[in-house]
Amino acid sequence: LKIVDKSGSRGITKVTDQEPLREAYRYAMDFTDLPNLLVEKFTSGREIGIDAFVQDGIVKAVVPHEKLVFQTERTGIPLGHLCPMEMSTELEEKIYRETVKCVEALGLNHCAVNIDAFITDEGDISVIEATGRCGATGIPEVLGSYLGIDYYEAILDNALGNKVEFPMDPEGVPTASYLLHSEEDGVVKEISYRFD
Repeated sequence: LKIVDKSGSRGITKVTDQEPLREAYRYAMDFTDLPNLLVEKFTSGREIGIDAFVQDGIVKAVVPHEKLVFQTERTGIPLGHLCPMEMSTELEEKIYRETVKCVEALGLNHCAVNIDAFITDEGDISVIEATGRCGATGIPEVLGSYLGIDYYEAILDNALGNKVEFPMDPEGVPTASYLLHSEEDGVVKEISYRFD
């Protein structure tokens, strides 16, 4: 059971029988501004992210990335992303096809696209969320570093209708992001780490 007007895994509950349905409904309604919810078949597998750009009605770039997820009692919460994602040519083609379907179904143009999906045990792509915006949790920084471009600048240029070129072979470096959380409030005064 999930809401349809927000993202970030808010208001989602996996319901396996009728008993917890009322509580899941009340929980979801606390997060939505709409009177309706979505009942969706549960999908399992490897959760990934897909970010893309649409310009002049054409999907100009599709960049799948690994998703680091913290599993809560209700759902998975994204903690970070890493790119590039290792995949076969067949999987890459499936991801591209599903991205184009989402773009066409939503009528997206001149925007960044963010998709959350699962690679099922059968190797199919199951889209669970798609929207006409850039992803969060460090995605612009990860993709910009990997692609070797200023991703924020590309988003703005694309939204303004300016031509954006994407590298055929990324020139950047493999990159990851990860959200850090603390149980205590305070100010970070120093960050130190040790590597061999």
